[in-house]
Amino acid sequence: MKITYSILAILFVLNIIGCSSIRNQNTLIPFYIGTTSQAIYTALFDTVSGQLSEPFEAAKLLKPSFIDISPDNSFLVSVSQTESSLSSYIHIYLFHTDGILIETNSINSRGASPCYVSANNKQIFWANYLGATTGMASVNDTIKHIDVSLHSGTGPDSSRQNAPHAHFAKMDNEDRFLYSTDLGADKIYIYDVSNNTLNPSNIVNCKSGSGPRHIAFHPNNQIMAVINELNNTITTYKLDSAGMFTSLLSTINALPDTVQTKTTSADIHFSHDGNFCYASNRGFNSLTIYKVNISTGVLENIGSQTEGMNWPRNFVIDPSDSFVLVANQKGDSITIYKRNKKTGLLSMIPFVMKIPAPTCIRFMN
Repeated sequence: MKITYSILAILFVLNIIGCSSIRNQNTLIPFYIGTTSQAIYTALFDTVSGQLSEPFEAAKLLKPSFIDISPDNSFLVSVSQTESSLSSYIHIYLFHTDGILIETNSINSRGASPCYVSANNKQIFWANYLGATTGMASVNDTIKHIDVSLHSGTGPDSSRQNAPHAHFAKMDNEDRFLYSTDLGADKIYIYDVSNNTLNPSNIVNCKSGSGPRHIAFHPNNQIMAVINELNNTITTYKLDSAGMFTSLLSTINALPDTVQTKTTSADIHFSHDGNFCYASNRGFNSLTIYKVNISTGVLENIGSQTEGMNWPRNFVIDPSDSFVLVANQKGDSITIYKRNKKTGLLSMIPFVMKIPAPTCIRFMN
């Protein structure tokens, strides 16, 4: 049965928060959840209490492991992370008033196992992990242009780096350049896409064996932070004279020095105020917390949060900058943490959303 978001909001307020503390519906924000199961889910989040409504299926899709929403909320885009190039597609959806997603188009990713996708209002970008390619498409009412760029190179880790593996594709905060990491080749590819084609502009060669995975751009667009999956480090870069993030600033461990557990780092985000940075780790299941020196771009490790986490593949900071939602892929759950805006530290709140294999969370903008 379809329930409109307005009705969902009322039920959410009455049944979950309680009649004695009804919130203004303006504090309720829809969000969507990508999974490695067979559906994209949606629910509501209260930016005051940190509570979630019960999730429901927004669209059926095989392995929609990563999703994104255009800045103007006009569409949602999702990968279907299958290992066959014949079935590896990028799917584009419009939003129905009841939260259900209506598919309008799909694009063969021209690779295999697409694992990341991002969107601005006119273009979408993706990374094919097994296809070793970065892809882009110009999107309006129809898909007007598609371009793909092939990566090259290998790394010293024979189990993970015997071939290039694209893992991230996103524009910087000012939409000047597209950045695509390659975990297998230890590279970051930089493209100019101003004419709707992938024009190579530069390559950043990362530390051998580091396995660059995801990137976060500081809100002031003066610092880029890269989380390296294989050697569990974070590197920061500053802009060069051409306006690209190529100048290395610092490298810091993503784990406490005492950790011996085999771990692969996963995701990274700056807080909206820019004062803190957070990174997720799988194995030593945790979010590491860093204080950001905005003038130097150097990160200072100030602690870790481990409570309630089980393979935190992805996480997101809510629009109010007050909560962090963590997608626990192996825990089949989303856990919520209150964020202290002064210290950056996190405390788990007593609410857990059960959902099959969540891997990506995106709020409506």
